[in-house]
Amino acid sequence: MGCLNTEHAPVTANFKQPRLRSEKYLRSLREMPCLSCGITPAGVAHHLLRAEERGVGLKTGDNHAVPMCNPCHTRLHMNGDEIMFWDLVGINAYEWANKNWREFDGDT
Repeated sequence: MGCLNTEHAPVTANFKQPRLRSEKYLRSLREMPCLSCGITPAGVAHHLLRAEERGVGLKTGDNHAVPMCNPCHTRLHMNGDEIMFWDLVGINAYEWANKNWREFDGDT
């Protein structure tokens, strides 16, 4: 049985903190290569499920989104374990999302 790579574990944020939203940022993500397989353009901005505390029907902020193509996005959701998915791909999606958001040059 494999061991979960704790380097990929998300950092939770304060539930009361407002979610950051930026359609401009999401559009830029959709034009980037898929973070999982590299297909360009990715086409989907996937909101990382465990990056912040969530409620029913409440997405994480756009600052916790990553570019994905439709097949990889579907595979991630069918897998059911986002942390394991990224661990198997070998990418720390949480770190990538935080770094990319900090480098984004646009209005929130």
